[in-house]
Amino acid sequence: MSNTRKFDLMSTVYIGEIITFDIKSITAIVEIIDPLGNSTTYSQPFQDIDTTNWTDGMYTGIVRDGQFQVTTFVVKDPRAAANQLNELKQAIDEIEQVIKAKLTNGGVLSTSINNKSLVNESTEVLWRMKQALLRQYNKLKAKMNNKKSGNPIKSITTFKRIR
Repeated sequence: MSNTRKFDLMSTVYIGEIITFDIKSITAIVEIIDPLGNSTTYSQPFQDIDTTNWTDGMYTGIVRDGQFQVTTFVVKDPRAAANQLNELKQAIDEIEQVIKAKLTNGGVLSTSINNKSLVNESTEVLWRMKQALLRQYNKLKAKMNNKKSGNPIKSITTFKRIR
C-alpha cells in the first residue's frame, strides 16, 4: 500500500496507521507484545500491518536475527485528546447553565455534572470549578497545538531614571 509507514520499533504508532517493519535482516523474527500481554509474531517477508484494532499503551518489540533485541514503543489513539477536549467543553457548558439558572431563577436545588451531584453549591464554588475546567481545557488545547500554555511573560523589569 502507498500509505504504509516503515516502522523501526522505536517511534510512536498511531492507531489506524498501516506499518511495516524497517528491518534489513532476511532472517529476522519480530514479536510484538501488547499492553495486555498478548503477543503476535511476524517473520520475513514482512507484510503490512493495520493498527486499527490495536489499543493505546506501551508495547514491547522483540527482534531475533541472530541477536536478541528488546525495544518498547508507544501506541496512541489520535482521537483520545479530542474526546477529552469535548468532554471538558461539555462540563464547562453545563456549569455555565447551572450558574445562569442560579442567577436568573434564584437557584437550582440540585443537579449532576459528569455523575457528580452538585447539591446547593454556591455560585463561588461553581465559578472555581469552571475555572479549573477551563485551565484543563486550555492546557490540553495548547498541547494539541504544540504550544505552551500559561502566561508567556516570565518577568517584567522596570527601570527608573535617576537625575
